[in-house]
Amino acid sequence: MAGSENHDSFLDSGNNICPDRAGDIETEMSTRELFIILGYGISGKGAARLLAKQGIPFFVSDRAPDSISPAEKQWLDSVPAGYGDEPSAIRFMKDNDVTGVILSPGIAASNPVITYAAQKNIMVYGELEYALRQYKGTAIGITGTNGKSTTVQVLKSILCAHGCFAEVAGNIGVAVSAIMAEPVQPDVLAIEISSFQLEYSSRIQLDGAIVTNITADHCDRYATFADYAATKSIILERIKENGFFIAHVRDMALLKSSQPEEEFARRNCVWIGQHRPKQEVLAVAEDGIRLVCPSLGTSELIAARDTIDLKGDHMLENAVMAGQAALLYGAGKMSVAKGIQQFRGLEHRMEYVGSRDGIGFYNDSKATNIDAAVKALSFFRGNVHIILGGLDKGSDLSPLQKEIKKRAVSVMLIGDSSDYYEKAFKGSAPLKRCVSMEDAVHSAFKNAKTGDIVLLAPACASFDMYDNFEHRGKHFKSIANAIIRNEIVSNNT
Repeated sequence: MAGSENHDSFLDSGNNICPDRAGDIETEMSTRELFIILGYGISGKGAARLLAKQGIPFFVSDRAPDSISPAEKQWLDSVPAGYGDEPSAIRFMKDNDVTGVILSPGIAASNPVITYAAQKNIMVYGELEYALRQYKGTAIGITGTNGKSTTVQVLKSILCAHGCFAEVAGNIGVAVSAIMAEPVQPDVLAIEISSFQLEYSSRIQLDGAIVTNITADHCDRYATFADYAATKSIILERIKENGFFIAHVRDMALLKSSQPEEEFARRNCVWIGQHRPKQEVLAVAEDGIRLVCPSLGTSELIAARDTIDLKGDHMLENAVMAGQAALLYGAGKMSVAKGIQQFRGLEHRMEYVGSRDGIGFYNDSKATNIDAAVKALSFFRGNVHIILGGLDKGSDLSPLQKEIKKRAVSVMLIGDSSDYYEKAFKGSAPLKRCVSMEDAVHSAFKNAKTGDIVLLAPACASFDMYDNFEHRGKHFKSIANAIIRNEIVSNNT
């Protein structure tokens, strides 16, 4: 884009990247909205596509504008749209009548662009918040500490079995704005919503919502667990009056300590694990998933455990919540059963990789916090060689320590948390500090006997060694598969 190293002059009539549109753009500025997109990852790119579809001019601000790919820069030039770093975005706001900032999740409120916008009374929207203003279908939000992605995908599977055009979006890796930029929108949108996204969600209107669970996580971002739980509970406020709200009864006290009773009274609340007169509720049972109503004496098997691909009661609970939401939407029991039984578990979530010599390999790289690692371990009866470590989030380790004592034969430690975890878990099981993932997997396999399990459930974020949890999980699987095939893989995978 000519005229500026930061490409921030696209609205400047004296130095315009598209001279034949200079007058048109100046007219647009006086009569139409003008936005800053802050952060140019998945959410930022989705917002850019939506604004381009709407014909609204915008400027992209990213801390590393040089990292924007050549193809993406070419597209921005064609819109046309400016792009640059945060100081250039602030200059742009000083020089132009900006009406709003669209924020990518995870950007701190202390960001200088947000600070300047607040000083100038410029509206700041979360990307999800802005995109949902355009949506006319049924929006169901899913938040919680663990199980969000599985729940939204099972919900989609059930709704598709019911005959709906349903899609997933949000924190699962597809921006809601990207869905809104498509020519046709789905009937139902199942939206995974993180705590970061809920922080900028005051204008969201949901038809229903699910809180999968609330356990300690992101202790590095929130001052207390109560602050984290309160942020998760915000989703209740975003539900339309008489919309549905689903959560587990074990989280009832925590949620009710964060929200006034009238917020619950205005919604159709279903507490999984609590049975009310004449209310049919899905539940995890020994033989699978059942629809139960104790006051009527009914208990109908919806899906037998051996017909469901999901592993562990915690994952069946995700399916129960998705099924309950589908029932409240209007899906039938047959659709719930079909959708759950057709669903195949997501990659990196209790994913069975394979076995060699009777030793099984499981990839649960998505276990990025203590509670998720505990649930992964508890799925097995014992004889587990667990791989732990990465970037610790500051959570209480005692629940994991207890589970290690019960079920772990050995613990392989990787990543930045190795020193801390070695001290914390000393005496719980034999420990080994490993220099790499390959060292950890090979050491675990060497220690294992027929019937044992090698489990990656790190209880940590991945960013000390990997791009993300997917990268970590794929590396684990490549090493495990090499062992299964009796091959050797480079540690640089």
